[in-house]
Amino acid sequence: MNPNSPNDTCQHQSCLAPTRVPLALPVIACSENAGIDPSRTTLAEPVAHGRARISLWLLIASGLALLLCNTAIASETEPNQKEEDAIRAAVARVAPSVVRIQTVGGLKAVEGVPQSGGAATGLIVSPEGLIVSSAYNFANRPTAILVQIGDRKNVPARLVATDQSRAIVLLKVDVEPDTKLIIPEAAPTQTVSPGDWAIAVGWTIDPQQVNVSVGIVSAVNRIWGKAIQTDAKVSPANYGGPLIDIHGRVLGVLVPMSPMDAAETAGAEWYDSGIGFAIPLADIFKMLPELAKGRDLHIGLMGLALKGKDLFAQPPVIAACRPGTPAYEAGLRSGDRIVAVGGKVVSNQAQMRHIVGPLYNGNRVRLTVQRGEKQIDAEFALVDKLPPFKQAMLGVLPMRAAGEKPGVPVRFVLPNGAAAQAGLLAGDRIEKIDGREVKDSSAAREILDTLAPEQKVDVIVRRKDKQVTLSVQLTGMTETIPAELPPSSSIAAAKEKPAAGAVINVKIPELANACFAYVPPHGEPAAALGLLVELSPPGKFDQDRTVAQWKQYCDTTGTILLMPRSRDAEKWQADELELIVRAAGQLAEKYDIDATRIAAVGRQGGGAMALLAAFGRLGMFQGVAAIDAALPASIQPPAVEPPNRLAVLVAHAAQGPAAASLGRQVPRLRELGYPVTELTLERVGGTLDGSQQQALSRWLDSLDRF
Repeated sequence: MNPNSPNDTCQHQSCLAPTRVPLALPVIACSENAGIDPSRTTLAEPVAHGRARISLWLLIASGLALLLCNTAIASETEPNQKEEDAIRAAVARVAPSVVRIQTVGGLKAVEGVPQSGGAATGLIVSPEGLIVSSAYNFANRPTAILVQIGDRKNVPARLVATDQSRAIVLLKVDVEPDTKLIIPEAAPTQTVSPGDWAIAVGWTIDPQQVNVSVGIVSAVNRIWGKAIQTDAKVSPANYGGPLIDIHGRVLGVLVPMSPMDAAETAGAEWYDSGIGFAIPLADIFKMLPELAKGRDLHIGLMGLALKGKDLFAQPPVIAACRPGTPAYEAGLRSGDRIVAVGGKVVSNQAQMRHIVGPLYNGNRVRLTVQRGEKQIDAEFALVDKLPPFKQAMLGVLPMRAAGEKPGVPVRFVLPNGAAAQAGLLAGDRIEKIDGREVKDSSAAREILDTLAPEQKVDVIVRRKDKQVTLSVQLTGMTETIPAELPPSSSIAAAKEKPAAGAVINVKIPELANACFAYVPPHGEPAAALGLLVELSPPGKFDQDRTVAQWKQYCDTTGTILLMPRSRDAEKWQADELELIVRAAGQLAEKYDIDATRIAAVGRQGGGAMALLAAFGRLGMFQGVAAIDAALPASIQPPAVEPPNRLAVLVAHAAQGPAAASLGRQVPRLRELGYPVTELTLERVGGTLDGSQQQALSRWLDSLDRF
């Protein structure tokens, strides 16, 4: 259906497409009526008795059919007509409160999404000229904002404040003394239920009248308790406009949103999909006084990360609590299990997010956690910004076949690191850090994620038969590549045993890409295998050469080499990230993969794809190396959060095409908490020389450091 056509309508309530008021109604006809003219039916002609009786019955049947058909038409037409009249009346009631907004100038793209400005919709919320709209309409930072209120066109407006949590902006226009603005009625949130009529109204398509889309309320309390969901078509044609009920009361203001992303353009990719969201107007009225003061509102932050990614199946157990944050200062630590929020019992992460999701910075929250046999209450105020997270580092590499004894045997002590300065030696077995037991490498990392660089801690190690306590001043993550590394005891074992030291085909049935993997020799007893994803430039894949380049590294470190190929000979495409993830998952079903030793490396277009994969799947990769490539402009890396570690290596020529972009990106990545190692290529479009290839191999071999 064409949203620009006033005649494009459908009689099924579930598929009414966007159209403009007034609605054009199709004529309902009944085919059984065709050819019947009751005024010309007669018994005047002499006929045989049998024929007369048949004619009489035909006449009666025809009359009954006509009566039933007309009754059906009336019964069908009447409710349809009533519904359409009610929709028109509801839209007419809210229309005086809807304004048309024109933005001028601003950024060409935001977060990689092209921005064109143009027409947008707003809703009047006060007689003093306050107007709310979707923050999406202003993400490009327009240089001028003009508003059409009824017949008044091009009224200048200014942006007063933004609600970052609910993606709403507040605008202000100057109101002339004789202007009376109409404030819409808000539907009480407690009366809104799934299945209720939901009418989306915008004013962008035609300067003379509003555009309308009809559906139902699909769900309430979506986006972690912030929004109403509707199946009415929602898009830039009505972002910022009202979602109303059948009585013309405003349910909420339409905005693009995503449950897993708070970026300025998040959710816009769902437009016209049947998944649309609206912020309840009753909630907007509550926060209006703060916004009217010019105060931006932000999502309330605690400073903790939870274990696992299944929001509905996994309990809210703290994986890391960042030092210097409200949660940390209140005494919360990794391993604590959150059992209640504000007195409400929670059993999974989703329940917790529904409670804390609507909260703003400045709001106070009380968490009850289970720590061993004790329950602890912690109350604190949420903040809008967290101090940058800097991962603390001890400065050691663990042995990868730790044996059955508790603790972590040290494979290598990084020169000039914290451990080296404190006198820790290769061969020591780390038993405790900061008073907490270290069962394995994962436990050591979890402990360090709760500590800060420069912090002093006691480290207890087992040295031969003695227990030694060392005082260590931690450092930040190193960017230096070790000059040499000892063996890691990493000849690994497969869950299933295909041919060792061979290239195997990795086929994803739904995807057309070719994909191969080199599996190094393995045997038992052993540590888990590493995984290196090699992304060649599109159209330049040479399997034999690639295997030859990495075979020694893979054989000596126990690492599988995964080699996906691009579909297009000219470019890698963003959707091919699924190929990488699923191919890695397929290998993980056959082999024991060490999650701390998964990395991606690529050159030129393959390097850009490697960066896209690493930042697009934070937590999956521990390292990414890009040769003669920069991060795509569409990717905005988030700040580092525990426990998602990611080390970055970039190699480029001083005057190469990636140099300018990397000159901006590398400082930003370091600011966000990523350790970045740089190598210099001798020429544009070049490859790593022999010593640089060895350095890259050592860098990859040291990614499981802590």
